[in-house]
Amino acid sequence: MSTLIALKSQVSGEFEDQVTIDYNQKKTNKIQLKIGGGFFKKPVAIYTLPDDIISYTYEPSEREEESLGKGLLKLGLMAATGEMTSSAFKDGKSGSGAGAAVLGAASLRMGTTSKNTYINVTLQFKDKRILCIEFSSKDWNKFDTDMCVITFPSYEKDTVNQINAVNQQIDEIRNSFGDISKEEQKEATATLASLGKMLPTLSTTLEERRKIAIKRKVPMLLEDNSET
Repeated sequence: MSTLIALKSQVSGEFEDQVTIDYNQKKTNKIQLKIGGGFFKKPVAIYTLPDDIISYTYEPSEREEESLGKGLLKLGLMAATGEMTSSAFKDGKSGSGAGAAVLGAASLRMGTTSKNTYINVTLQFKDKRILCIEFSSKDWNKFDTDMCVITFPSYEKDTVNQINAVNQQIDEIRNSFGDISKEEQKEATATLASLGKMLPTLSTTLEERRKIAIKRKVPMLLEDNSET
């Protein structure tokens, strides 16, 4: 999918309209954000990424939400097959008991909750206006991947710096390990394990996005913006 719609309920900051996100617009390795607009209505604003932004930050958050789909689907299937009326709700003690069991189980299924992760993205544009969008994890992964691909040289530089920082932190923990308390050693060991898992993920993601950038013919050299 090359286009995504962020609904009004997902948008905050200085804008209140839905946002249309057009990836790799016209195969130019740009992302176009069209805020508002529709039939016979002009957009409130149009921005092209990465040209029009000065800041891109994001923060994950979790929400506990009810999952009704499975329960409703199960009840629908039972009703469609006649299972509820022919067996569960027929007259007699055993039938009434079966009916109560079905309703109880359905109630539990329909009341199921789960934690869902959302990513809150904040963009500031060159005109200083700020747009906030709440993405699902899947939609944010698409957005972030595209942003990193079309700005690959900068993304690569930041990732290499991050990898170096992680390796430096690992070395510092190892070098000071013998000088800290047992309680601190437990925390340090857990931190080492966590940092150790980060390194292959950073490297693998970098190489995956490099391949996409090469395929899309994104310039691979970082532009020199220094004044001469």
